[in-house]
Amino acid sequence: MSSHPTPLAYSVPDAAAMLGIGRTKCFDLIQRGELPSVTIGRRRLVLAEQLQAYCAELAAADAP
Repeated sequence: MSSHPTPLAYSVPDAAAMLGIGRTKCFDLIQRGELPSVTIGRRRLVLAEQLQAYCAELAAADAP
């Protein structure tokens, strides 16, 4: 039985897919500073905890 560890970071296309938005929109959110990201080498990654925090902020802003 092989277990796959939960990713600690996602590529921008993977983060976009998880958010249900396009890759270009995800890069736009990163550029505007709304979605934090890190760079490792030439790769731009969104940390899993940053993605969860972004979603929590969206939910809080949408709450009545």
